[in-house]
This record gives sequence, structure tokens and C-alpha cells, in this order.
Amino acid sequence: MLSQISFTFGSMPVLLEIIKKHPDRDFRLLQATGDNSKLALFDLSGKPTIFNSPIILETLYSVGNDKFKGILHFESFELGTEDKNLLRKQAKMALDSADHSKMTTGYMFSRPDQTNATILITTWTNAAAIDDWTSSADAPLAGYMDHSQRSVYYYEDYRPAE
Repeated sequence: MLSQISFTFGSMPVLLEIIKKHPDRDFRLLQATGDNSKLALFDLSGKPTIFNSPIILETLYSVGNDKFKGILHFESFELGTEDKNLLRKQAKMALDSADHSKMTTGYMFSRPDQTNATILITTWTNAAAIDDWTSSADAPLAGYMDHSQRSVYYYEDYRPAE
């Protein structure tokens, strides 16, 4: 289990230069499935970040493997303290009960720079499995996937960059 990961966004040339300069790191260069120009570089080495503008995530819980292969589904929830604690309990149960033949990696993170944020990063074998996770009638975290006074929700799906 990784204790933390960091990631950043940028253009292909900039991100490839970072990869070239740091061959000792375990990077994943990914692009958003809905926008090929939106690139993210994830550092899965567990080492202190080398990014100039990083987003740092600290692990709260994980299931599955640490390979981060397949389609990466990124979800960010920002809630008040009470709702955040409930979400984290439900997210742990959801990660435990997910179909691990389809969801190969599942992590729940906090963000040191945003104390009310909870981040879920899961990797999946296919897009249909992500749809089942997020859109089915019994989606485990459906009550938190809205924009309201109570919560701010964001998600993005990524695949390996071409």
C-alpha cells in the first residue's frame, strides 16, 4: 500500500520531460477519456513529490493491487466534517464490496491542503464497470455525487496517454 501519491497536470512535452529527468519514479501518464488534451502525471513511487505544482494525496484506505492499470476513475468529494466522516465509512465499505475482478485498485485519500476533501481513485478493466459503480440504482456513493450546499463532487476518467 502506498502511503501517498502526487500528481500534476501539463502538456505532453512538459510531462515527458519530467519522466525523462526522473527515471527512478513509478509514473503513470494518463489522459482524460473525454478530452485527449487533458493530461495528468501520477507519481506512484511514494517518494516526496518532485512536481512544481503538485496535488498530494495521503492514503486513508486501500484495496486491490498498487499497479494502477486500466481505466483510472478519479472522484473528489468535498463535504462538511460530519458528512465527510459518513462518506469515508461508506467509501471503505464500497471499496471492500466492489467486484475486484473488475476494480483492480481502490484507494481512498485525504488532501492535506483541503481538509474536507476525500478522494477515491479506482482502476477498472473497462468503462462499463465504472458505469455500474457510479450509475446503477444501487451505486454505493450515489448520495454524495451531487453539487449542492452539502457537497461538491467532481470526477474524471483517465486512460494511458498515447
